[in-house]
Amino acid sequence: MLPKKLDTLLDWIAFVADAQPIQRYTAYLAGAGLKVGHIEPHDEALNEWLQQVRTKLLDAEIMAGLKRLDLPDLDFTPSKQLVKDVAAAIENHQLGYAIITTVKPTSAAR
Repeated sequence: MLPKKLDTLLDWIAFVADAQPIQRYTAYLAGAGLKVGHIEPHDEALNEWLQQVRTKLLDAEIMAGLKRLDLPDLDFTPSKQLVKDVAAAIENHQLGYAIITTVKPTSAAR
């Protein structure tokens, strides 16, 4: 379960979309008649993505501070806090990224 502060609609859409635990994905796949072949974790990809978000936020904040980007009344504090919360969720294994491979069993193998 995700921390409550990451559970707002905007946060959900912007950062984690409809992420589910791996067990739920494997259950969906099994329900569709597929057999999970391999689960390959790639949490580093999620960390890299989060670093890109951090960098873009910092760039925007600097540009706004230098008056090279007009963002009136924009407060970067909530966005920066959200990035910290997402980083904590990744570190606590509440968010991750994985590739799941499946095979469709032949009728004889079912």
